[in-house]
Amino acid sequence: MRKSERIDLIKRVLDVYLAKPVDGTFLTIESADSPSDYVQFAFHDSGVLHGEVGSREWGDESSPLTATAKKALMRLGFTGGGRNKNYRSEVLTQDADWLAQLVEKAFLAAYGSNRFSDPVFATDHRETQAWLEKVQAWVRVPKTAPNRRLLHVTSDTIRDLLVARGMKVFTDSEGGHMTFWGWEPEYGTEIKLWFRLEADGEIYRIAATSDRPLDPTLRALALRRCNDWNAEHRWPKAYVYTSQDKKRDVLFVELAADMPVGVGASVAMLDDFTGKVVNSTFDFFTWWQSPESGSESSPSVD
Repeated sequence: MRKSERIDLIKRVLDVYLAKPVDGTFLTIESADSPSDYVQFAFHDSGVLHGEVGSREWGDESSPLTATAKKALMRLGFTGGGRNKNYRSEVLTQDADWLAQLVEKAFLAAYGSNRFSDPVFATDHRETQAWLEKVQAWVRVPKTAPNRRLLHVTSDTIRDLLVARGMKVFTDSEGGHMTFWGWEPEYGTEIKLWFRLEADGEIYRIAATSDRPLDPTLRALALRRCNDWNAEHRWPKAYVYTSQDKKRDVLFVELAADMPVGVGASVAMLDDFTGKVVNSTFDFFTWWQSPESGSESSPSVD
C-alpha cells in the first residue's frame, strides 16, 4: 500500500474512533509484516486520548528499540518504554488527520523506513469494528484468554471453580455443592452456602443460610430487615424462608443470587460472580447482627 493510501485509510478509521469516545476502548494499528511494530490509541479519564508506541520488549523475545529511535520518539512526545512497557504520550489532540500523520512519523521514528507497508487494525470499539468490517480492512481479532472463553457450564465446572478458590466442597447426588464456614463472632452464626445449577442448567444459583432458625415472633421484623438490605444491595437478595417441622413453621433467613448460564459463561465470569456473592454473604451476616445496622434490634436466632 502506498503511503498516501495508508495515511488516508488510517485517517478514516480514526474519524470513526474519535466520533464516539468510550473510556477503556483501544485502537491498535500494526504492521502486517511485523505485529510487534504498532501504534495504539486509547480513551481514558472521560474521553482523554493517549497513545503508545510498541517497545518490542514484551514476552520472552525482546528486541529493544535503538537509542536513536528512543530520541526520535521523545521528539514526537512519546516517553517511557522498557521491559513490558510501551512509549506513551498521555494527552493527544483528537484530530484524525493529525493523528494519522503522527502514526506514520511514529513508525518511522521507532522502527525505521520500509517497516510499515499494509496496516492491520485491532479494536474493541464497537463502531470502529463495524466500520472496519464494512470496508474489509485487515483486522486482527484479539486473542481471548482461556478463562474468558464461553463454555457449557456443568456441575463439574462449578465444583472445579470452588476447589480452585480453596473451598472444601461436599457434593450431593443431584450435583449440587455445599460448603460452610464455622461460627465467628462477627457473623454470630455458622454460614452454609449452596452452589447448584437449576432450571435444567439454565441458572447458576448461590444460596446461603445461618445454622439456626429465627424466633417466629420476630417474623415481621425479619421481613423489614430483609427489605432494608435488598433496597441497598444488588446481591445476594435476602428473604424469610418458612419450612414445616412437626406441623410447626420453622423460619430461616435465606440469601440467594442467580446468574443465567444457559448460553454459556466463561470461568472468569463465574468466578467473579461467585466471589462477589460469597463476600456479600459475609457482609450480610455481619450487618444482620450489628446493632448499628438499623434503628431496631436485629432478629436473633433461637
